[in-house]
Amino acid sequence: MPVVDHLRIILTNEEVEVIKATKIPQNQRRELIDILRRKDKRLLPFKRLLRALLSDRVGQEWLANEIQTAYNREDMDAEFGRVSNALQPVAAHNCDAWQK
Repeated sequence: MPVVDHLRIILTNEEVEVIKATKIPQNQRRELIDILRRKDKRLLPFKRLLRALLSDRVGQEWLANEIQTAYNREDMDAEFGRVSNALQPVAAHNCDAWQK
């Protein structure tokens, strides 16, 4: 998974193994998003994810833009007292770059 390779700086070996052990690519993406949501915000997990998606090796600018939009919407919802699951549809999207 090229995206996971880019995120190894903030992912533990155990987290990488959990992601890779998940057989269905859609579930791998969900697992990665779940892990990133649990990361300390000071590690900038979603900014790192966006950078990984924008990298030449991964080349998924459209997906980075979708995630940025969803992340911004989620931040706005939280600021106004609402919580959304804005990232779930994006995480479940079928993207070849997330596959092994």
